[in-house]
Amino acid sequence: MALISPQTATPAGPAITYATVGASDTFAPDPRGVLLFRTAGTGATITFTIPGNNDLGQAIPDPVVTMAATDSRAVSTSEYIKYRDATTGLITYTTSSQTNHTVAYVITQPGS
Repeated sequence: MALISPQTATPAGPAITYATVGASDTFAPDPRGVLLFRTAGTGATITFTIPGNNDLGQAIPDPVVTMAATDSRAVSTSEYIKYRDATTGLITYTTSSQTNHTVAYVITQPGS
């Protein structure tokens, strides 16, 4: 399990570095954050683990993002803030395939 570190997007447009996804990774959700997922030749399912139960005592469903064989997805992290782990402050996601699958975590600067 790896912690995905955020990169800062600025008006200058810095290059974004992608890393290979692990079977299970974590990130610290941010209201200005976006996870960028890419696949090249292998489809994958990304499942975000939501701890705990809702007000009715039922397990909160884990959101799933399905990616085609050659695909890219941008997932806003702002909604995940309220679901982060109470102990670590992180959100965990798992991937069904790591082959040719990369991720980058980008956070915009305030006012960008």
